[in-house]
Amino acid sequence: MILLIPFFILMEIVLSFYFIDHIGFWLSIAWVLITFFIGFFMLRLSSLAFSNAVQSIDITSVHKIHLVQQKSTAYMFGALMLMIPGLFTDILGVLSILYVFYLQIADKIAPKEDNYKKGEEDVIDVEVIERTHDSDAQQ
Repeated sequence: MILLIPFFILMEIVLSFYFIDHIGFWLSIAWVLITFFIGFFMLRLSSLAFSNAVQSIDITSVHKIHLVQQKSTAYMFGALMLMIPGLFTDILGVLSILYVFYLQIADKIAPKEDNYKKGEEDVIDVEVIERTHDSDAQQ
């Protein structure tokens, strides 16, 4: 994990110089400021987004709780990556926000399961017949 830090810094420097070379210095400064404010406002609204997500879950569903945790972590990571100047961090931030959208869409598409009646369809109703004669037991 520590070995990835120099790679990350090198990628950030290379992509930033490439980006500045193609769009110009002032547009790259504007890009950094715009992405910073987008990330800042996303962080400011994160408590609202998290409270809406928590209100929508059912306490008995562990899957939903895990999904809310994944969404909130990816949302916060994406907002923080957008606030850090650099093209590579912006790419990571956008990918993280796209992952949040993917989780939101997958949650809407996934079929709802009733956890209270889960397992009742596997129950087999059996009738037990007792033998009353010894001759039945020997057969």
